[in-house]
Amino acid sequence: MNPKFPIYIISKGRWKTRYTSIALESIGVDYRIVIEPHEFAQYASVIDPQKILVLPFSNLGQAAYLREIGFGNIR
Repeated sequence: MNPKFPIYIISKGRWKTRYTSIALESIGVDYRIVIEPHEFAQYASVIDPQKILVLPFSNLGQAAYLREIGFGNIR
């Protein structure tokens, strides 16, 4: 199922739990998960790498930039 608007999950350090991505996958809804580069291997081991968007920085606390990544992909 493809939603009317893209779904982005902002995640850090939660590759073991992933409640939102598990729920979306269980009902067949497409999404993208946004992570920091140093966590790619952990997330890629449990989520299809095609669904992973990697930020161009690590540990900078730039939450506003996360919104820009999402908006850039929508346009």
